[in-house]
Amino acid sequence: MDAKPETFSSNGTILLTGEYLVLFGARVLAFPVRYGQKMTIREQNINSILAWRAYEPNGLWFNVDFSLPNLSIIDTCSMEKAMYLQKVLLQLEKLTPGFFNRPSGLAIDTLADFPVQWGMGTRSTLITNLASWAGIDALALHHAVSKGSGYDVACATACTPVVYQLPSSGKPLVASITFNKLFTGNMYLVYSGRKNSTEQQIIQFLQRHRGMKSEIKRISKITDKIIEETSLEKFIDLLMEHERVIGAVLDEPPVQFKNFVSFKGVVKSLGPWESDFVLAVTTESPGYVYKYFEQFGLTTVLLFKNTVYTG
Repeated sequence: MDAKPETFSSNGTILLTGEYLVLFGARVLAFPVRYGQKMTIREQNINSILAWRAYEPNGLWFNVDFSLPNLSIIDTCSMEKAMYLQKVLLQLEKLTPGFFNRPSGLAIDTLADFPVQWGMGTRSTLITNLASWAGIDALALHHAVSKGSGYDVACATACTPVVYQLPSSGKPLVASITFNKLFTGNMYLVYSGRKNSTEQQIIQFLQRHRGMKSEIKRISKITDKIIEETSLEKFIDLLMEHERVIGAVLDEPPVQFKNFVSFKGVVKSLGPWESDFVLAVTTESPGYVYKYFEQFGLTTVLLFKNTVYTG
């Protein structure tokens, strides 16, 4: 009798505060989202083959066949994506020696319930699901393949917002909080229409920036204030202050000043600047928000409270 398929799932993530400074120890606030990715593993009769198929709502978006147990690439629709996945699987094998030395082949299907160009965590959910399958620490696998902070991996199995901080040594500090603000109905997630390489942006930032002790301290304090704030107007002010601090660090104007200067409220990047989604917060009506971004051709506007876990 064939073994039953194994299934693992995890949440996507958005980063509200901290951006790149999380890499240097800033305290940041991140949210798991109600979208995620599922991974199903089945044994198959084709020996020595790992057949990987990745799906999203529009259907198959990536496929690759690996040989087992050495994980060499046999065939793929995208060599770039296949090589990244190969790197992750090889590190998984390194952390769990002999994991892919199996008597039968494997068929692995992943299903993201959001369009992958949204960038809500296809890589972090991949790493988390693989770590769950292998029974290893997801952050250990993450740090073996990425220079990122790992906040998104910490959120991938959470059902509440997370305060995340990288100390100078030791394990990351992770704390669950609630974010049940009365004004979450005034917060919107807007898809910018771009899919950027977070890993490449991180590498470029690490090459250019060092120090920033005062900015790190300021962002940590803003994060703490944002968690406690109950006034919508003051919350908007804190987000604007946050953007000014990060703008000074990057020597770049915030996204609102570049693209949405007339918006009545605040528009903030989420994660690396020029990110896939921006946060819009306003005292204006939903109709105003939808109409405002529609003039820029941005029609994917999600209500924050319906999209993230607030605790």
